[in-house]
Amino acid sequence: MADNIANLFPIPICGYKLKSVENNVNKIIENIKSYENYNAGETGSFSENQNILESEFYKEIKKEILECVYDYKSYLKHPVQDIKIVSSWSNTLSKEQYIQPHSHSNSYICGVIHLSEGGDLLFRKPDIVDLFNIVSEYEQHDDLLFRIPAIPGQLVLFPSKTTHSVIPHNLETERYSLAFNTWPMKYGVKTGYVNLHNA
Repeated sequence: MADNIANLFPIPICGYKLKSVENNVNKIIENIKSYENYNAGETGSFSENQNILESEFYKEIKKEILECVYDYKSYLKHPVQDIKIVSSWSNTLSKEQYIQPHSHSNSYICGVIHLSEGGDLLFRKPDIVDLFNIVSEYEQHDDLLFRIPAIPGQLVLFPSKTTHSVIPHNLETERYSLAFNTWPMKYGVKTGYVNLHNA
């Protein structure tokens, strides 16, 4: 039997209340409705505009988001600088629609801002097969999943490669959210440093 056990590689997920969103939820939803959407069938729809947070309308919200992103980065203790929001979009779900499990390979830190209640956000811990290349009965345990309720005005930040999804939306009213990807302009250590400002 092991003398000491350490649970390595925790997956940090942080939630923040955005005052700029809480005070303007209805206006934000109306703004989202003004954009053209791509209909993805049972997985809802998303804005064709993939830089929605670049609009002047979202200036204060974007500023508050970045403050939270830097706070999250300080928690991670990563050697990164000049984090930018590189893409942003809205998601809309009607009753019974959902977002299937996925991750973001084109991002550093991802974020979701809930604007209404409904389908909760679901995170999955890394599969045993990903770590050990074998299938285990442990994979069937419910504690592999971590559920975060959709609370209007809440920003959830998480590592981009974390598998996440949205459970089927269970309300008659539509579920609205904003999502975004980030990337640092400077990152790495002395022997592996990247400065995209010089690219």
